[in-house]
Amino acid sequence: MPRIRCNANLSIPLVTDSDQEDQDLIDPRDIHDPYQYMIVFEIPENDDDTDEDDNDGKTKSDDMISPTELGSLLGESFMCDHISDYKPEQIKHMEYLPALYKWAEGTDDIKRTVIQEHMRCACIELLHILCGFETYQFRSRDNDEIFVKIYAHEETLRLYAEATGFKCQLKPEIEPNKDFRQYLPFIPYKASYQSFLQTYKNEAGVESYFRASDQLVMTSAMITEHIDVGFMCNQGMAKEAMCLHNEFALSSLKAKWGSLKLFSMFQPIAEVRNYYGEKIAMYFCWLGFYSRWLIPLAFMGVVTVVASWIVFPEGSKPPSKMDVGEINWPQTFNAAFSLVLACWAAVFCEFWNREGEKLATSWGTKECKEIEPPRPEFKGERRINPINERMERYYPRGERSLKQMISFSASSLVVGLVIIIVVEIFFYRNAYPSQKVVAGIVNAIQIQVFNIIYGKMAVKLTDWENHRTASEYEDALILKIFLFQFVNSYNTLFVLAFIQPYIDKANQIEEDYMSILGLQLAIIFFTGFAMNAVELGKPFIKSWLDKRAEEKGIAEQKKKEDNNLIREEMFPSEANAKLEPYEGTLEDYLELVIQFGFVILFCSAFPLTPLFALLNNIYEIRIDAFKLCWLSQRPIPLRAEDIGTWSGIVKVMSILGVVTNLALIVFTANIVNLDVNGSVGYLYKFGIFVAIEHIVFIVKLGVLNVVDPISPEVQDIRRRHDFLIKKYVYKNASEIESLETQRDIIPPRHKVHDHDLEDIVPFGKLMIK
Repeated sequence: MPRIRCNANLSIPLVTDSDQEDQDLIDPRDIHDPYQYMIVFEIPENDDDTDEDDNDGKTKSDDMISPTELGSLLGESFMCDHISDYKPEQIKHMEYLPALYKWAEGTDDIKRTVIQEHMRCACIELLHILCGFETYQFRSRDNDEIFVKIYAHEETLRLYAEATGFKCQLKPEIEPNKDFRQYLPFIPYKASYQSFLQTYKNEAGVESYFRASDQLVMTSAMITEHIDVGFMCNQGMAKEAMCLHNEFALSSLKAKWGSLKLFSMFQPIAEVRNYYGEKIAMYFCWLGFYSRWLIPLAFMGVVTVVASWIVFPEGSKPPSKMDVGEINWPQTFNAAFSLVLACWAAVFCEFWNREGEKLATSWGTKECKEIEPPRPEFKGERRINPINERMERYYPRGERSLKQMISFSASSLVVGLVIIIVVEIFFYRNAYPSQKVVAGIVNAIQIQVFNIIYGKMAVKLTDWENHRTASEYEDALILKIFLFQFVNSYNTLFVLAFIQPYIDKANQIEEDYMSILGLQLAIIFFTGFAMNAVELGKPFIKSWLDKRAEEKGIAEQKKKEDNNLIREEMFPSEANAKLEPYEGTLEDYLELVIQFGFVILFCSAFPLTPLFALLNNIYEIRIDAFKLCWLSQRPIPLRAEDIGTWSGIVKVMSILGVVTNLALIVFTANIVNLDVNGSVGYLYKFGIFVAIEHIVFIVKLGVLNVVDPISPEVQDIRRRHDFLIKKYVYKNASEIESLETQRDIIPPRHKVHDHDLEDIVPFGKLMIK
């Protein structure tokens, strides 16, 4: 069986059966496979019926594409309406792309399978000629897909990095001070700066100025610049695109980090960042930071509970059973703990800001959003960017702002509807005490139904808003989903804490609501542990079912016919395609922030909440790491300056936590019985609440003034960075000024030879593995 290796540099010709032993041919099973990216194309079921001798590929079939449809397909897929949009020296080395544009200008319909073949080959032409990539393609084991693996050579990456101002880190030898050596500055790549730049070796010993994650980012960006793979997938011209796992590097992460046997908070953040990129590394940094800060809070919570049991083993008393002036010790300990919690929240947020600034400085990701590439799903008119003179998609801000206003109105309507339903269920339960079970079932059903409806609705609305970058899209989706989840997650607790006591008091019913609230929190956390197990089990089950279905299909094909293209072994890159696409950090952040809300909003009712949160986070680290290493495709290693919108949400939650805990202490908890004869009314309680709340916020403001958002250490590092860059890199002021215009340079293309594309053959003509 022949293999095809299409090489942009043409160092390796077309390989046939007679020379499969060529040592230069990369075996797909090789653990040191250098290919970084892969596009998957489906083989049409009726590809053998294609008769290209009949009217040049045109046939009478129901599945046809008209020239108008083909022209639109080409324009959106390759961002060029006419073949003349390419340079003549590029066109003369193309075969399949000009044929497609010629058909689009004709009058006859074309069979879809023929278009699919030519689109695949045209993609390879563009990858070779415009990007300078090397490709390698082979069939899937069950002969229904073609995998096109992509490799960007070092020279290709250097040209692109210099043209776009991609930042690289200076080498350690340039820093004589050991204290600053682990925080080296980043500068835009330039050939003349190579002697100052750090180099990285891969497992095969090949040196590069770019980390593996940087290479993937640039490879993906170059593909996106010329081919809209997302649009092609939506139109059925391709199946999917993905970054390929590096089995050598991944095996190290699996052993150190991705094992469920490791019940600890240890994380090799440097390796995670180098493999998965700064965005995912930032999530795990925040998770680890939050977990470490929960340790003292969990210890104090345990001390609070133990102390209350020792001092008052009978537990909390309702007001009717307390003497006038008697102190309710369990609630007193809880109140003291809640004041400590309020101060903890203020300090936590500020020190995370410091940590985030330090990470962004050491990773060189400050202001990285300015160079973020557009999303594959982003739609807009094609135009020449007036700044850098590059072709881009443009969508008016005014139209997006109008859509965002409509989306916010629709989201608010659904959230308001949920609140109304919850209130109605609450009043129904109180009006008909015998129907509490029915009310509980209805409440549970509405939570699940609205979770499904609103989850899909939020994604649809955010897609409709058409955000340009992944960061903008995620920020918009975060606000919609969190607004709903806040109401859906906390409505029962707020009702139980602040409404139910006064309804029961009017009906002369007396309960220990703080204990009931604490029990509810404990149930929520135990449910969370169970949901994490389900979260891990779903990909396992789906992967097992998919593999079983494929094995069954292969066995059936072998029984029907003697097909030599069917093979038993699955190559590693093919196994990558069978993994689930990584869904991003949004759900993980949402889960943790909701948990943070339980800790910060209602901890005074259940001081063991931080302990349960800490145990859950240790479990969460292992679950998320295991999913990334074993069950997910490798995501594009995106850069990140901080945790984004979640930082603002956490700050707002910490402020609400102060208000909620103080309200629980004053209005719900029975610390001292002073109101037996009704002499202390609600107005007096409200006055106490306002006074304590002001004191706590004054303390919080004091902390904000004392704690600098950027630590002195980070300030020194940044000043040192400026000094090193001026001393060793930039020789004069004119060179510094020229740096500002580097992004405007259009990248030069690889020199193309006449025989560059001689081995790109549609699968209707040549058998490929």
